Amino acid sequence: MRDSGQHGHYGSNPCVTEKIDNDLINGVLPPSRSECAGDPRPQVPADGTRTARNTKEARVHDAVQHRSIWR
Repeated sequence: MRDSGQHGHYGSNPCVTEKIDNDLINGVLPPSRSECAGDPRPQVPADGTRTARNTKEARVHDAVQHRSIWR
């Protein structure tokens, strides 16, 4: 996963899970430099922007709701 901003994709990303299972079960490595699409990075407000959604509580809530927390 290139530039996904997260770790631990096995079991949560079907592409990654398939590649790892194929290696572990069948002994078939994925092609060199193969990639899987990751979740998009969350929107980050510009520095100094004060909005109702730019509070710590709102950011934590959004991260948990959208599973965009670091693992």
